[in-house]
Amino acid sequence: MASTKHDLKRDEIIATAAKMFAAQGYAGTTIQDIAAEIGVTGGALYYYVKSKEELAYLVLRRAGVNLSTMLEQIRELDYDPQEKLRLFVQGHLHTIMGDRAVFDVALSQRSHFPDQDLEIIIADERAYQDSVANLISSVPALRVGASESKILAHALLDMLNGTIRWYRPDGRHSLEKIGETLHSLFVKGALVEGSTAGVSDSDQVATQPNAAPMIEQIKSDSAPPPAGAYSQAVRHGNMLYISGQTPRLASGVRLMDEPFSSQVRHVLENLERIAVSGGGSLRQAVMVTVYLRDMSNAPEFDRIYSSFLDTSRPPARVIVPSNLTVGEVEATAVIAV
Repeated sequence: MASTKHDLKRDEIIATAAKMFAAQGYAGTTIQDIAAEIGVTGGALYYYVKSKEELAYLVLRRAGVNLSTMLEQIRELDYDPQEKLRLFVQGHLHTIMGDRAVFDVALSQRSHFPDQDLEIIIADERAYQDSVANLISSVPALRVGASESKILAHALLDMLNGTIRWYRPDGRHSLEKIGETLHSLFVKGALVEGSTAGVSDSDQVATQPNAAPMIEQIKSDSAPPPAGAYSQAVRHGNMLYISGQTPRLASGVRLMDEPFSSQVRHVLENLERIAVSGGGSLRQAVMVTVYLRDMSNAPEFDRIYSSFLDTSRPPARVIVPSNLTVGEVEATAVIAV
């Protein structure tokens, strides 16, 4: 019983630490802050954890374990692969939203955490990504090889994880509806004509007869390298999907202290460089999603953004308020090439 009480208290400490890291940032949160929030002394807290660094590791580890447990349960079900893929999309969304503070920190603040035991976290992430890739490749209708399934796994996870920035429980759409939409979007983007076992007619799209989908990872040396397990961009057919760009140099240096206008230009220039590497340009954008920490900056963003576009046919766009921790602005784009 004592062990159970100890574990419950430790879980409470991890959850509280995650909430405070999300609200105040890792650097801005002390062990004393966490202890005060829980209602114990700093000394008492050290009975459960050795340091703030260990707490950071435990937050990341908890995120990985929760996802891996969910996926393993789905893999053990006696369902066809297509249904397992649908359940995975729903399961991933409900897992990250069910422990939102933990995943908010894991997805947005990991670069601020110490490197302590980071190899364990990276190994967990790669194992999870490989499991998702295996699930994708097991769907007969998708007909993708090992290398393509890994790229698709990165794209799917990036799409699912991105919802944590904008989903609101009191919003227009339920989490189930969002999951259905994202699953359908993913399957339609990856599906090929010719083998549709387990997939409804509404999930089919026309391509060249018996042709495998052309999925290509795009890299640009003139744009910042990925800061996590994702590609700068992925090209599928004549569509280029560019991952979220933040104010960073190609060297990876973050520009969080730059003026807002400068951060915007760096973000848009990064999108443009990646678009060019993929054979396109922001002037060919069909959809742009923008995340702002302060929505009052929207007019200034729009002023600068307009100079990167073909204003005679501006793309669809949405601006989402977000508690960004890596700058004032982030943006992603879909380009027709």
